[in-house]
Amino acid sequence: MEKLTPKQYPSRQLQLYNRKRVQILKKAARKNRALSTVFGTILFLVLVVSAASILFLALFTYNDNLKVATAIEDARSQEKVVMTNLDMVKETVDGATTMTITGINITNLGSITSQIRAFYVDNEFICDPSNSSLNPNGAYINAQNSTLIHLQPVQFNPTSFITVTTSRGIKAIELESNFLNITSSGFTPVITNYGPLRLNFSLFYYRQTDPSGIPTGPWQPGSNISATIDTALGT
Repeated sequence: MEKLTPKQYPSRQLQLYNRKRVQILKKAARKNRALSTVFGTILFLVLVVSAASILFLALFTYNDNLKVATAIEDARSQEKVVMTNLDMVKETVDGATTMTITGINITNLGSITSQIRAFYVDNEFICDPSNSSLNPNGAYINAQNSTLIHLQPVQFNPTSFITVTTSRGIKAIELESNFLNITSSGFTPVITNYGPLRLNFSLFYYRQTDPSGIPTGPWQPGSNISATIDTALGT
C-alpha cells in the first residue's frame, strides 16, 4: 500500500470530498426527478378533472336550456287567440261622429291559459293590457273562454290593423273595419246576387260634399248618419 506524504493529505481529502458531493448531488437529482414526476401527474389530473367539470357543466346547462325551450314551444303550439269584437264608444260633436276603441273581446281557442301583453295599431305599440290599471286580472284568458280586455283608448280607423300579442309571442291581427258589422247592434249586411256573383256590403262610410260634389268633410261611419246631411257619398 502506497504511503502518503504529509503534503499529499489535503489533495486526498479533497478528492474524497468531491466524490461524496457528487454522490449527494446524484441522489438529490434522482429525488427531484421523482418529485417532478409526481407533481406533473397531479397537475395533469387537475387539468383533466377541470376540463371534465367544465364539459359536464356546459352539457347540463345546454340540456336545461333545451328543456325550457321545448316547454315554451310546446306551450306555444297549444295557444291560439282570436279577436271577436271591439268595445267602442261613439261621440257626436257638431254632427260629426267619432268612435273610440276602449276594449277587445278575445277568445282563447287553445288548450292553455293565455296572457295578453301587448296591443298595437299599425305596428305602433299602444299599451300593455296586463297592466293592473287596465285589467285587474292581468289580462289572462282561460282556455276555451272569451274575455273583454280593456285597452288604452284609441280612435277607430277602418283602414288600420290592430294586433294583440300574448306573453309567449303568439299574435292575432285584424283589420279594424272587419268589426264594423259586429259592433252595429242587430245589423245584418245586405247580400245581393248578380248572376254567379254575390256582393256582401260589409263596409259603409259617408262624407259631406258641396253642391258640386266636392268633399268638404271627413269620412264618417255610415251606421249613424246625421239628419242634417243633405248630400252623402257611400263606399
